[in-house]
Order: sequence, then C-alpha cells, then structure tokens
Amino acid sequence: MNNKFKTLLVGFFAMTVIFSGGCITINQTVAPSSPVVSLVYEADLSQKPPSETNAQVMAAVQSTIERRVNGLGVIGPKIEVQDDNRILVQVPSTTDINQLTSLIGQVALLEFKEEQLDASGNVVEDSSGNPVWIPAMATGSDGTQEELTGKYLLPNSYVDTNSLGQPEIEIAFDSEGAKLMGEITTVLYNNGVNSRPMGIFLDSQFVSAPTVDAVITNKCVINGITLFFARDMVNDLNSGSLDVPITLISSTTN
Repeated sequence: MNNKFKTLLVGFFAMTVIFSGGCITINQTVAPSSPVVSLVYEADLSQKPPSETNAQVMAAVQSTIERRVNGLGVIGPKIEVQDDNRILVQVPSTTDINQLTSLIGQVALLEFKEEQLDASGNVVEDSSGNPVWIPAMATGSDGTQEELTGKYLLPNSYVDTNSLGQPEIEIAFDSEGAKLMGEITTVLYNNGVNSRPMGIFLDSQFVSAPTVDAVITNKCVINGITLFFARDMVNDLNSGSLDVPITLISSTTN
C-alpha cells in the first residue's frame, strides 16, 4: 500500500499526518511563520544549597519551570538551560505573557506562621497595629525543631468551592508535614478555648489567617482568596518551589 501524506495547518502549528499500513503517526511542530516569545532568566546560584552543583540546581529549576508552563496549558513550549546560570523559555506569542512571567518568577515558598506572643501571652503588634508573625515550628521525626513550609506538601493541591460558593485550595501533607501540622494546630486550637489563627504566606506575602477550629493533620484548606489567585497558587504549589531565585533579563518576540 502506498504511503499517503497530508499536512494540516491548525492555528500556529503544522501537523503532518502519515497513513502507513493502517497506522497513523502525527508529527506536530511550531509553524515557521508563528511568532515566538523568547524569555531569558538568570538564576542566582549564590543562594544554592552547598551540597548541590550548579548543574543539579539548574536542572531542578528547568523542571519546575516546565511544570509551571505546562500547568497553564501552553502548547509547544521550549525550555532549556543556557550557559551556566540561564534558562531560555520560548512560547507562542498568543500566550498571556504577563501571567506567564508572573508565574515563572515566583519562588513559591509556602510558609505557615503563628502570632508572636509576649511574656504575658498577648499578641505582639507592629507599628501599624498588625500582628507580628513568626514561623510555626514543631518537633520533627528526628527530634529537631522544624518550620512548617510547602516542602512537606504532596503535589496534589486543587481548587474547590466551599458551601458559599467561594474558592478555596485543598492541600495535603506528607507524613512528616502531617506530624508538624498536628502538633502546631494542637497548640493553636487549645481545645477550643481562645483558639488562635494560623498565618499563611506565599513568597513572604500574606495570603490569609484562618482561626484554627480543630486539630489538623494531613489535610487543610486555604480560603479568603480569589479564583484567579487560587488557580495560579495551585500551579505553583504542585510544581514545587524554585531552588534559587531567578530574574527575567530579556524578552523578545520574533
């Protein structure tokens, strides 16, 4: 049977469909005439863990960026390491570049904090009258004090709605995170007597501070947020935090 070839142009992508012996093979590539946005990021390797090489850190950063870009549904992205400390990201010009750059550049460090108390048990406030937040700490399985952060999250966070139709994020912890969360919320809940809030921060920015109304272990929700923010935050949490900060140093379209 003779092979038959048919080329289809769909949107910005050329698709070659090959019929051979009853089998169908689809090859998809970016059409030559499609405008492409090229973003170059520079990583601050001075902040990498001492035990890791530059190559290891850059490979981890590349993987995180890939997960974030794919999470937005971008079609046909190209993401590669250049030189020793740079990442090239190429996407179709139809992509929402503002949303993309905002998402890529976030370190996405999720932190859980509690209000600082003075010797009398009163909440310490800053000069503006806002609570002073300190890291929520608990005893880890190795017996040392650990800060509860997003590194203990499972990569299965998702957006849901509560009974009032408001968006919220469902998150789940691994076994170590569940242990830390259980110990921290036991103290904050205080058997329902004068229960205290837990502050939730993303990249040092305040997100919300719900009052702890029960002891929490492996699962909890983040609320008081917009749907748009929730979707981006879930993408960040599931893709993992960046090992080092990155900075956008150039953006071109060709």
